[in-house]
Amino acid sequence: MLFGRGLAGGVINQASKEPALKNKGSVTATAGSYDYKRLTADVNQVLDDTVALRLNAMKTDAGSSRDHVGSEREGFAPTLRFGIGTDNEITLAHYYLNTHNTLDYGVPFFNNKPLDVPASRFYGTTADYEDNTTHITALTYRHSTSDDSEIKTILRHADYTRDLWGVAPRLPSGTTVITDNTAINRTRQARGGHEETWTSQTDYTGK
Repeated sequence: MLFGRGLAGGVINQASKEPALKNKGSVTATAGSYDYKRLTADVNQVLDDTVALRLNAMKTDAGSSRDHVGSEREGFAPTLRFGIGTDNEITLAHYYLNTHNTLDYGVPFFNNKPLDVPASRFYGTTADYEDNTTHITALTYRHSTSDDSEIKTILRHADYTRDLWGVAPRLPSGTTVITDNTAINRTRQARGGHEETWTSQTDYTGK
């Protein structure tokens, strides 16, 4: 009802980690099948009685059950917060995420079903790629008018870049029989884009 009919849609509510008045830190490492490797760090440092800095960082590399397919991701999110616990708080935050993936459009369809081939078979090329870069900078001001009410204003600048180049495997039009000599066409898929947005939002919350 909210996001259209016939497509998978929805909203993911991302709550950013904010600095707090406590020194702490953690590092996690994860390994899995298909060369999955992930390293994350979360460090919070108190700078003054009401000031703290928090940094989150991530690096992920992974293969796939599909031949020649993989992904690389890296990102960091520093946040500086002033006036913690007072009636007036200011937060300056940045979010950076970069992804580099091998584009994979799967296997061709025949008679409305995926072609009966090994699931690991890759029909693209090793030069296929999808690159995405995101930068988001946000400045937030919170003013507590009482114990039960708050005014919050956010000014946010976002910059998104996407570059995609790959091939989608397709059977030739009119194919009725599959043999060892059946050709597989590679249909080029290429697109890119750059989007830059400025957002200002003010909310009043009362209980």
